[in-house]
Amino acid sequence: MRMQNRDPVYLLMILAVIFSTVVLPARDLVVRDGSREVAIESRVLEGYGYYRVDQLSEALGFRMNDSGANLEVVGDRGSLTVISGRPLVRSGSQYILLSSPVVKLRSGGWWVPEDFLEKALPNIISRTLVATGNNSYRIESVNENVVRVDTVDYPDRVSVVFRTSRQVSPRIREFREYIEIRFDEYIVDLEEIRDPSTIDVVESIEFDPDDGLGTFRVDKGEYYGRYREYELTNPPRVVIDFFEAPRERVASRPSAPAVSQQPEAFPPSVDREEAGALPGSLEIREEVVVIDPGHGGPDPGVEAGSSILEKNLTLAVAKLLEAQLEAKGIKTRITRNRDTYLTPEQRSAVANFYSTRAFVSLHLGASPSPATQGPVVYVHKPYLGEPGAGEAVSEEGSSRQKSQVTGDSGNALLIPWEEGQNPWIEKSGILAGTLQESLNTLFLSGNQVFEVPVSLLEPVMAPAVMIEFGFLTNALDREFLLTEGFQDEIARLIADGIAEFLR
Repeated sequence: MRMQNRDPVYLLMILAVIFSTVVLPARDLVVRDGSREVAIESRVLEGYGYYRVDQLSEALGFRMNDSGANLEVVGDRGSLTVISGRPLVRSGSQYILLSSPVVKLRSGGWWVPEDFLEKALPNIISRTLVATGNNSYRIESVNENVVRVDTVDYPDRVSVVFRTSRQVSPRIREFREYIEIRFDEYIVDLEEIRDPSTIDVVESIEFDPDDGLGTFRVDKGEYYGRYREYELTNPPRVVIDFFEAPRERVASRPSAPAVSQQPEAFPPSVDREEAGALPGSLEIREEVVVIDPGHGGPDPGVEAGSSILEKNLTLAVAKLLEAQLEAKGIKTRITRNRDTYLTPEQRSAVANFYSTRAFVSLHLGASPSPATQGPVVYVHKPYLGEPGAGEAVSEEGSSRQKSQVTGDSGNALLIPWEEGQNPWIEKSGILAGTLQESLNTLFLSGNQVFEVPVSLLEPVMAPAVMIEFGFLTNALDREFLLTEGFQDEIARLIADGIAEFLR
């Protein structure tokens, strides 16, 4: 929830790591390459175990280019860039999040946490590290996996078939313009690529041999709608089906009382032009996911300095999320697509006007403690006190007493405005749990779903959650949230969680 912003002290903690003169003894890391055994010096800094990069370089055969505050690590399959005092490693256009910051000591060179070996190095070297015990690894050569790529055109889809010499599950990620396929366990030896005969759904298939162990990219065509993947054996194959975008989406909603918002239920104050998502005709009914970027206009939300405003970050992530969901074939509506103010009632009314499959409101957190960090997902919990004794909590306003009409025109049912969410609370909890778990993996946090009265959610007649995707009062969260790649990763994880929930 929104609280008073305070000066962060986390930067001082980072500086303490960088310039700390307190070095505690730790067990050295042992790396075995056949009969050769190399000991990597270890230190404990601010409670974290670190290892010398120059000694890792000698053991694993990568090069180092030290430019002062940055270090470029170059292997035979690519390069990485690390920055002193930050836990982010850049690999091409992607960022890898480490458990603790990379450190450059004044007299001791560069040091990295152990998960640098597991998360970052496999992207640039053609050998793999296998953990054999505490502080012990074995170097193994990465074998080749011969891959042939064929396409099969069907009336309703294009199938891209990866015929592999080894049975292996690739890592598949969807981006705005393409699908990425990585066979991380072996170096890909490309045999042939057969492109599709048309470019309507799949435009082209590309292979990058210099990106880690080898990465495929399937560029989306103009009429791409969604994809699905599965694996076959004898012989081993990975099949990805690419479907056209449906002309009229007829998708089933989660099982719960079927309701549709009638035009009369719009609060009179809704300005359809300002909302930016409402149609000109009140007869339009669609099954959509409604995305609500919190705050806007004269309401900036949480502020971290004059140029870092919650309202701008929520809108940026909302647009990325919109693109991710549309790329999956999930129709969306956004409550605001520019810097304008909407009341909580107007936002809820957008959700209820459409046949909403899910409502997701995006926010950022603030806390008096700069140590508070990570994502928090909220679901509405009805106030159970005496009638009139309390109001629902909201980041933007208080609840109002209204009624809304649900059901078809022949069987209308009047439901109090503040009770719209009640039949959907269980479904909302399932969606919240999925999103909380997924975002926790990105932020390396153990945060829990919060169940509290939320006036923004209480009228919504669909599964509804409010997400605070990080705290602007936490220095590390703030640094990540200002990174475009990190924003895209947040949007991707939320989109994946919504898609899983809808399935």
